Amino acid sequence: MTALPCNIYLDKQDQLSNLLNDLQKMYICTMEINWGLVFGILLATVLISIAVWARNQPPGW
Repeated sequence: MTALPCNIYLDKQDQLSNLLNDLQKMYICTMEINWGLVFGILLATVLISIAVWARNQPPGW
């Protein structure tokens, strides 16, 4: 009977470490996705600003 709380505690710790591992994996995945997203947005912004700048140039330039 005295060993029961210890077992429950260990089980809870195991669940917690599993949860932390899952969160870590999710975080790493979202970080990778976010870097791709950030790069895509930066690229799009640069292209749009170049297009706007070129359109605003005088015709004889």
